Amino acid sequence: MVTLRSFDKSISSAILYLYSATAAAIGAVILAIGTTEFTPIQSMSDGLLILTMSVSGGFGVVFLMYAFRNAPASVLAPFSYFGIVAQGFMGMSRPKATEVTLTAKVWGCAGIESHDQRSRVLKKIDQRCQGYWVERREGRTAVLHTGNNPNEIATE
Repeated sequence: MVTLRSFDKSISSAILYLYSATAAAIGAVILAIGTTEFTPIQSMSDGLLILTMSVSGGFGVVFLMYAFRNAPASVLAPFSYFGIVAQGFMGMSRPKATEVTLTAKVWGCAGIESHDQRSRVLKKIDQRCQGYWVERREGRTAVLHTGNNPNEIATE
């Protein structure tokens, strides 16, 4: 953001934002294709939340660009520290891991290559491993959860 001052004042902030947003979008697509599996949006409300976060983030970046173009960084620094304080009050700590997505990379690290072997391992986890259960998702990767399976009827 501080490098924005190096641009001439005659260059509009909208053009600078267009270039930076385009570069960020291209980088995000390249990273997404190369590092993750595609997961479709599950519901319309999830799509609206993602859209709202995108628009809010876009406006935030535009306002930051205007701020860094018009004010010294030392004046803006205290606002950056607000994020650290907010994180502490909102309890944004790393959540406890309660699930593991069993991707091809995880199976490969375990030396389990075939679909039949994977099915047998998942079945054994469900049968023999107390405190763990497997969520099988049609056409997608399985997820290993800790805790009780919410879909099973508890026997007493």
